[in-house]
This record gives sequence, C-alpha cells and structure tokens, in this order.
Amino acid sequence: MISKTQLNAYFKRINFNGKLSTDLETLQKLQFLHVKHIPFENFNPLFKIPVSLALENIFEKLVLSNRGGYCFEQNILFLEILKSIGFQACGLMGRVILRKPVHHISKRTHMLILVKIKKEKYICDVGFGSQVLTSPILLNSTSIQKTTHENYRILSLNKNFVLQVEIQKEWINLYKFDLQKCYDVDYALANWYTSANPNSHFTKKIITTRVGENCRYLIHNNKFKIHYLNKKSIEETIGNIQHLKNILNTYFALPLPETENAEQILTDILKNS
Repeated sequence: MISKTQLNAYFKRINFNGKLSTDLETLQKLQFLHVKHIPFENFNPLFKIPVSLALENIFEKLVLSNRGGYCFEQNILFLEILKSIGFQACGLMGRVILRKPVHHISKRTHMLILVKIKKEKYICDVGFGSQVLTSPILLNSTSIQKTTHENYRILSLNKNFVLQVEIQKEWINLYKFDLQKCYDVDYALANWYTSANPNSHFTKKIITTRVGENCRYLIHNNKFKIHYLNKKSIEETIGNIQHLKNILNTYFALPLPETENAEQILTDILKNS
C-alpha cells in the first residue's frame, strides 16, 4: 500500500504537480512523466544483486535512491501508484516476441498493466525498455494509436492481443498478452528467471533506456544511441568505465550500485561487445 508521504515522494521524483483525477488525461501525464524520469536499467541482475519485488524495496530503489529497474519493478510501482490514486487497475503478463512472428511462443516474462476508465480499458506499460509506451493504449481497438512518440496498435489474435509499434513505416511485433488474472507468485517466478538465470540477457548485457521529450536514449553494451523522432539518430561507442558513468549521469541521472566486481563486469562487457 502506498502512503500519502510515499505518493508525494513519487510525484517529486517524476516532477508531477498537476491535479489528481482518475481520468485519461491524468493517466497520460503520469505515464509519460514516469518513463521520462525513471530509467529502465538492469544493473542489479548484471551484478548478481537480487531483484526484490517487495513494494517497499522497489520504492526505496526507484524513488528514494534515484535508480531505475526493469518491467516487474517499474510496473509494480506504477500499478500501486495508480491504485492509491483511485484508478481501477490490475497487472497482466505477456510473452515478448520482439521482431518475431505473432505465433512465436516465448516465456511469460513481461508485466504490463490493465486500467479501466469508465467503460474503456487501456494498456499501460512503463517497463518495456527501448520501446516503452509513453501513453496508454486503448485495448479494444485495432486502429493506429498515436502516442507522444511512435504510433502503436493492438491486434486481436484469438484470446490474445499483440502490441505492435510502427518504426520507419514498418509494423513490428513487441509482445503478446491475454487478460488472465496474475498473482504475486506469477511475477516472482518470472522475476527469478529474468534476474538470475544465466540464459537471461539481463544477466549478461548492459541495457539502459530512458524517454526524452522528442527522443529515446539507449545504452546497449558498449553502444550509446539517441533515437530522435524527427531527425537522424546518433550513436557512439563507449570506450571505458568513466565514459559510461558520464553518459549515465548526463542522460539518465542514474547512479551505479556500489558492489564488488561491478567495474570489472562492466569493463569486460565494454571490451568484448
């Protein structure tokens, strides 16, 4: 449960000072500000630091310590914030099928949020890395939906839904999901795999992203990219630890966790990518 003090701390973290209401406009503002100010990052799994899904630990990490997190941390926090405001919302799970066919079967390792406003249902997701949603998406519509950044759409596939994004006039599959109710144990199991299994890319790669006003920032191993909405993207190679720290500080306002062997792990990735 989110207290009033915690809610105010969260609003300060994302620079929200608007009027609170359980309407679409408020949801849009909160979602955009969340992904703008709280980066997606996987340093805990990378450094073999356990990823806790206890709300108090997530709040301490993402809000009070100015860190980021990945889908379970991000969406658990956002879901509890929404419910504390009065939104009718629940968590769902999906299968990531990035650039794969819609019938591809992958593990259920992604969390997203379903929000009901009056008679409409919306998908919210503040934890999908480089292609995180910046606006809620209407569920029961196959029309193209504009966000503050790219265009998205949802396809209906039997009892499943597929979220797609339009990039350079091509529609790309992101993940598929259903409306089955999920429980804490479902997230705990998936979180263990994504954060601790050596086959999970979160335990092997540097993945850090954040949304800007007219761009997206991305670190993938030793590459730093800025994808602009209306002009050519730029890319640079990260040469060493200090270079990485400078980028994290400048573009993500993100501190590295202090833990043994962290710099060696990062050095090896930067060198061997």
